[in-house]
Amino acid sequence: MKRAVAALCLPSLVLVGIAAVSQEAAKEEDLIAEADAAFDRWTEPFEFVAYRNRFETAVALWEQALPLLPEDDASPGLTSSTG
Repeated sequence: MKRAVAALCLPSLVLVGIAAVSQEAAKEEDLIAEADAAFDRWTEPFEFVAYRNRFETAVALWEQALPLLPEDDASPGLTSSTG
């Protein structure tokens, strides 16, 4: 009986885990897209104060997205120099 219940619950747990991962991926993609849009410096005439504010907003959003990225995607092309 316990095995039957476990067998029925396992697929539900897997689906919940997949949903949580896909929500994080969507959040990460949304944050990066919002940061990229904030950093877009070509759609309006350049004005330093506005550019600085958009740049700071973009950096803050990228910083929020960074921990959500898989480790392999977080630093493409970079290698550790400690070894």
